[in-house]
Amino acid sequence: MLHQFHEDNFDCLRLRDVHCQTTNGVKITVYSFFMGCRSETPIKEHWWRYSIMMENVGDITVQLRERTWCIFSNADNKESVTGKGVVGQEPVLAPGQCFHYSSLVSLRSSAGHMWGTYLFEREDRKFINVSIPPFLLVSKINEAQT
Repeated sequence: MLHQFHEDNFDCLRLRDVHCQTTNGVKITVYSFFMGCRSETPIKEHWWRYSIMMENVGDITVQLRERTWCIFSNADNKESVTGKGVVGQEPVLAPGQCFHYSSLVSLRSSAGHMWGTYLFEREDRKFINVSIPPFLLVSKINEAQT
């Protein structure tokens, strides 16, 4: 049964491109994969999991304070989300340290993309913006099926 599930869903479970970007001494690595659809609502929702790794490649300790996401669906919907920290945390990263987290996003279309910025506070109390590289959200499900 598990083997059949894997065969039927391999393309959806495969990791897409891994995206990396370094800004102001912080390297952000992001990847996403399609989780499936939820059709209990009148409009089908497509779900993705994305994972982020933040790595301090600079020479000064930083602390994440805020995130801002831009989420764009192929249905021409754009949403901005701003909030404190990530997944309830404001990690402190000394030089060479990493922090990893995963979260979910849903769209009402079978494809879109996300990008954003993190606001970090350095140990000298200066604030820096760190770019989150854009990444695709692709379900490989035909819109006619949704």
